Amino acid sequence: MIYSLLNGLSYMLLYAFGSEVGGITSSVIGFILYGPMRPGSQWWWILIVGAIEGLICYFLFKWWIIKFNIKTPGRGEDNEEALAFAAKVGGGGQA
Repeated sequence: MIYSLLNGLSYMLLYAFGSEVGGITSSVIGFILYGPMRPGSQWWWILIVGAIEGLICYFLFKWWIIKFNIKTPGRGEDNEEALAFAAKVGGGGQA
């Protein structure tokens, strides 16, 4: 839900800044077709807003995971058991 709000805020900012890059394709091909290849699209706003949104998401979710001790892959109590099982199944040691 938090990521959806941040993503919606970034779309709102892009609209407010006059970035005319849009459509239903959220891909590199869609960005190229509707961005730099289209005159007057002000596509550079996507790079600026996207970098800021990425940093906000990274630090917000890092804080959230550490503060509330959210179990993520590699942080649970069963991490040592999982590594031992993987080594046994894989036939090798830890890298």
